[in-house]
Amino acid sequence: MKDYYRVKAVISKDALVHNIRLIKNKLGPVRMMAVVKSNAYGHDIRNVIPVCSDQGVDAYAVATLEEGVEVRSLLDRLPSERSRQHASMILVLGYTDPSEYDRAIRNKIDLAVYSLEQAEALSKEAVRLDQRAGLHIKLETGMQRIGFDLNDQSLQDIKTISTLPNLSINGVFSHFARADEKDKSHADLQWERYQAFTDRLERAGVRIKAHHIANSAAIMEYPQAYTQPLPEGEYWMARAGIILYGLYPSDEMDRQAMPLEPVMSLYTHVVHLKTVPAGTPIGYGGAYVTTRPSRIATITVGYGDGYPRHLSDKGYVYVRGQKAPIRGRVCMDQTMIDVTDIKDVQLLDEVELIGPHVPLDDLADLSGTIHYEIICQLTDRIPRILR
Repeated sequence: MKDYYRVKAVISKDALVHNIRLIKNKLGPVRMMAVVKSNAYGHDIRNVIPVCSDQGVDAYAVATLEEGVEVRSLLDRLPSERSRQHASMILVLGYTDPSEYDRAIRNKIDLAVYSLEQAEALSKEAVRLDQRAGLHIKLETGMQRIGFDLNDQSLQDIKTISTLPNLSINGVFSHFARADEKDKSHADLQWERYQAFTDRLERAGVRIKAHHIANSAAIMEYPQAYTQPLPEGEYWMARAGIILYGLYPSDEMDRQAMPLEPVMSLYTHVVHLKTVPAGTPIGYGGAYVTTRPSRIATITVGYGDGYPRHLSDKGYVYVRGQKAPIRGRVCMDQTMIDVTDIKDVQLLDEVELIGPHVPLDDLADLSGTIHYEIICQLTDRIPRILR
């Protein structure tokens, strides 16, 4: 008898390795930072970190200090010979509250800094602990999210930061807002701003080790953002996010140039079957009414698992070699599908929710969202199984 599961996400180790090697081949000598925020984009950080380590990934990016501490813990538990093969820089990309600086310093986690006040508070805590604190200077080049504005005051503030005790400026970075578009004019503008300001920092005597502005889209289609010459002792790094997991940043990217493999597939089972007459309302609110005698199957997935409710009455799944439309509203824990035209459907038949026959991009389009959101919202009650 098959093992039973309500829902499961299968994480393909082979696909993840393929994508990492593809990215590293594209980057050449440039160092790779794996973006593993939001539980590795829903793939389970416990699955992803050991594979990245095996493949020689140089650094990791997270969104919160809590995520950074988890990455550090996972790295520390790896066999020592593997841990020594690569640097284990961990960077929190966003805001970290000063109350958390102690944990950041103790766990050797670098923080994004975009104000003199942040740096002063970080320096004060590092002095108190008698340790060094690592930071990366965040520059605002056109995203309008966080970062130092590119003006004289910021230049002076960063120069001051470089003199504060017990601080190491380990990097300077920014983020492209529109590098995933065919029209790269906005990326050009951001790149020019980044270059001009980092040149000013160099002339002001601020020495920074790592430079990184390239995200997934730029890795694919904007190589100038990680191939320009740098002063001796400095190096480029590129942040691989969505492409690490085999998904493309947008529909405007040239997919043929980088044949990624999706890392996650999602499955459930048929747990109930019944035949109903024409005119039968299905599910909450009777949102769908059958137009013919229909064979309706119930599957055990719903929005409580992070499965999009927006797929109600317009999404589809794959069972016994055919597509089956969703009928009625997606419930919290269950969903109904129409298998009238699919021969021999039986209880406990496997149902593909995301995979080679149900591309994530299709579900995102049907849900009116992006694939990032769907995978990141899959809840913890779905086991992630590395195979």
